[in-house]
Parts: sequence; structure tokens; C-alpha cells
Amino acid sequence: TIVTEDEASVKKTVNDDVEEIAEANTEETAASVLILTRADYYTIPSTSQLSLDTEGHCLVTGFTVGREGFGNIHFPGTMNVANLNLDDTVFIGHKEVTVFPDDLNKPPLGEGLNRPAQITLDKVWPLDKSSGDTIRSPDKLTHMSFKEKLERANCRTGARFLGYRPETGSWIFKVDHFSKHGLDESDSD
Repeated sequence: TIVTEDEASVKKTVNDDVEEIAEANTEETAASVLILTRADYYTIPSTSQLSLDTEGHCLVTGFTVGREGFGNIHFPGTMNVANLNLDDTVFIGHKEVTVFPDDLNKPPLGEGLNRPAQITLDKVWPLDKSSGDTIRSPDKLTHMSFKEKLERANCRTGARFLGYRPETGSWIFKVDHFSKHGLDESDSD
């Protein structure tokens, strides 16, 4: 069989179209499961791995949502992530995390993201008031009782302190439900 240039061009165009449709369907499937469009945010498993079952659910065990360079929220156990709008509900910033910034849209305790979670906030170091530089030395952090300051911040919000890694500035704690958790500006001293 001899294939002409025109036939080869048509086959290539058809193959390209099929690949584009497959990619669009993958994006559409992920988008129909949950909404997360912010480039520096991610989920584990990734949004491309999520799909709805025949009942319209997407059950995930150990779901995590995070922001590169800032930290993550890990939800132990199995939960339905179908129809979650992470763009409107999850905000991970420097030294703080907010889930449900508008309390009026917060689901009841135990539903959606309003459930127990482990939070890790990265790059949490105090500032040296004289130089404006971050204090990263484990010895200096111990001397200034920085870990204890984080423990007190957790107590004020009802969170349970799990640990602090001075090398990465990683502050780890657990919450039973969500509101705003982190350090207030007055805590940054």
C-alpha cells in the first residue's frame, strides 16, 4: 500500500486530534472531581489521578493538599473529595493556614474538609529584630524558646503541637476541625 502525503497528513491530524481530546477529557475528569487551579498548590494523590465512581464520589485515603514552599494539610482516613473547591476554601500562607475563610460556608464538623487533619507549615522561623534576618540556628531557637512559642500558639487555637524541625522551619500540629491556624503578627517577635 502506498500512502500519499495528503493521507499521511490527514492521519497525523486525526491522531493529534485524538490526543487533544484524551488530554481534555483527563483535565475535565480531574476538574469535575474537585477545583484546584492555583499553580503552586498540589494534592496527593494528584488531581490527574482522581476520578468519580458510579455514584459520583471520589473516595481518597490519606488526602493531602499543599502549597509548594509553604506547607501542607494531611487528612488521615478516607474521605470523599468530590466537588471540593480548594481554590475557595484552602489558603496556605507564610506561617498560617486557613480553611473556610468564610465561616458561613463551612460544612458541619466531620464533613468535607472540616475534619481532623495534620498541618505542616514550612519556613517558620522568627526574625531578628535588629537585622531583619531569619533566625535559623537551632541553638538560638532553643535559647529563645521558639518551640515553646509555637506550642502556646497551638494551645490558643485548640491545636495539638506535634513538633518543630529547625533545619527546615517545619512546624507540625494537629487540628480537630478548621478555622485559622498559625502565628499572629504579634507572635512573630
